[in-house]
Amino acid sequence: MLRVADDAEAILRAVNRAPYGLTSAVFGRDLDRTLAVAGRLRAGQVTVDHR
Repeated sequence: MLRVADDAEAILRAVNRAPYGLTSAVFGRDLDRTLAVAGRLRAGQVTVDHR
C-alpha cells in the first residue's frame, strides 16, 4: 500500500513503473482528486472509494 498526501506524481510514477498492473484502488475524500489520480493509473481494473 502506498499513501499519497501531496505528491501524487511520485506515487503514480512508482505504481505505473511496476511490471504488473492488474488491479488498483484509490481512496480519498476529495472526489475530483481521487478520480483524477485513478484515471492516470495503468491497471486493468481501478476501484475508487470516496468517503
